[in-house]
Amino acid sequence: MTARRILYLLVLVAALLLHIFYEGYIGYFTVACVASLPFLSLILTLPSVMCLRLELRVSTLDVSRGKTNQWQLGAACRGSLSVSQVAVRLSVHSDMYGWEEEWECTLAMASGADVKMIPLPTDHCGRLTCRVVRARISDALGIFSLPIRLPGAVSVLIMPVPDLNAPIPDLEALMPSALPGKQLGEEYELRDYQPGDSLRVIHWKASARLDRPISREFQADRRPKVTVLLDYFGSPEELDIRLDGLYTCSLALLRGGYGHEVQWMEEGVLQNCLVEDEVGLTVCLDRLLSHKVPLRGTPIREQLPPEPDIVRFFVDGEETMT
Repeated sequence: MTARRILYLLVLVAALLLHIFYEGYIGYFTVACVASLPFLSLILTLPSVMCLRLELRVSTLDVSRGKTNQWQLGAACRGSLSVSQVAVRLSVHSDMYGWEEEWECTLAMASGADVKMIPLPTDHCGRLTCRVVRARISDALGIFSLPIRLPGAVSVLIMPVPDLNAPIPDLEALMPSALPGKQLGEEYELRDYQPGDSLRVIHWKASARLDRPISREFQADRRPKVTVLLDYFGSPEELDIRLDGLYTCSLALLRGGYGHEVQWMEEGVLQNCLVEDEVGLTVCLDRLLSHKVPLRGTPIREQLPPEPDIVRFFVDGEETMT
């Protein structure tokens, strides 16, 4: 744009020199035409400011870490030939780690529309938010630059990569035994069968009568509460390993029919997220990937007292363990 302005000034100076050294209507006419060109170009550009639309989108709102994905920045202006280009500045912010990057690109509008692909960094897990922070349209001469309406921000979740072949935990072996003073089978309640129930707890007479599997739930032998504990601090590389372990452990528990809670410490406060299905797991990961993570912290196993009635899986960066 600077080069075009300089070129226009040179043409204007040449027209003035012609007017000075050549007295006649051609000199006046040349100066008038050259001087009116920017205003004519500006008038022709104003409708484009009203009809031009910028759109920022992405093919999918979540992508696995390491996979290729791109933001798409498009501009379209119907019925206008006065737009030469659109200059755009974009900002990408990581909600999880706090870094921010900016890109500048130019959309050529020779055909009335253009699309640019902006690479999406997927090296580490987290929520990335892309927004257009500045967009200006140039007139046909490239002398004026006018602001245009900005599109809304677009966020993408860079998801951890689970091990889909991880075995289902054998929680029956970890269940607490009958409470002191009561024998197994003394007191129980009937409930619908749940995946993972042992055959020994099925009430066959009630199942035959109701024509659906019914299980006995012993008051002294109830299924334990299951939690997955995450150390929510560290470098991006450490968090990637822990989030992979969390995703793997939660999916394995869900495959076994075990709903559970995910717990982590955030500024000294214990956070809980109930996971009963894959939708709940996605909501939990969305919370984890959308908050700023400290670089250092105290392992959660050192902050929670032992509770014998709870089966805990620790995700501490080395391995997932009970």
